[in-house]
Amino acid sequence: MMESYKPILYTLRPTIQNYDWGSTNPESFIRNFLKKLQTLSYDEDQPIAELWMGAHKKSPSSVYPVIIDEAYINFIKEESLDKMIHNYPQHFLGKQLLNKNISKLPFLFKILDIEKPLSIQAHPDKTLAQILHKKDPINYPDDNHKPELAICINDFEAMVGFRTMEEIMNFIKTYQLEEFFPFLNNIKENELIKEIYKYILTLDKENLENLVNKIFFILNTNSPDPIRDQWFYKLAHYYGVHDPGIICIYL
Repeated sequence: MMESYKPILYTLRPTIQNYDWGSTNPESFIRNFLKKLQTLSYDEDQPIAELWMGAHKKSPSSVYPVIIDEAYINFIKEESLDKMIHNYPQHFLGKQLLNKNISKLPFLFKILDIEKPLSIQAHPDKTLAQILHKKDPINYPDDNHKPELAICINDFEAMVGFRTMEEIMNFIKTYQLEEFFPFLNNIKENELIKEIYKYILTLDKENLENLVNKIFFILNTNSPDPIRDQWFYKLAHYYGVHDPGIICIYL
């Protein structure tokens, strides 16, 4: 591609992510979009969770010029977007990002089709993300901090942040779970949420099952928190009694 001329418009081909929580509905948003696109093949038997438009190294989109003039442009086939950004950073990113020493596309645009609740994720800040990625790249494959902006195009529910300590302690008392948290009186108040959360996530299967069954026992005769109780039943149905994530709906 000559530096004197580059196309302004490109066709971008997205990529598909087949996570377990994705939609299997033949009329889902992404499947209907793909039917109209008609240029991206996919396995109809797999759940389709996300459509990615970006340059993430795991699954970069591809691009090709809308207007092809072989006298000026020496690529007429698709090329991955991350490769094109690497080869022509100023053209694809612009001077402002390059002047900030940003040489990669600084965001990933996704469309999600959610059929089941998503897994719990930890998003560290940028500095910690780089440290964790360097130390443990298998469990932390990305060195980015991943702040997220979600725009809902259909009904959507999400847990945002932790409840207050007062609400969490009230949950433990109302659901008669004090026996499972014998350490509460020995922890500093500003450490309680962290210790309760860590305790639940690291419980062995037997004690976790006992804790879940105690909640079910309470719910058989009462529903102290109808919205969360309803989600607790759903999460248990999807992921079973040995997944500590189902209790996090109360935290």
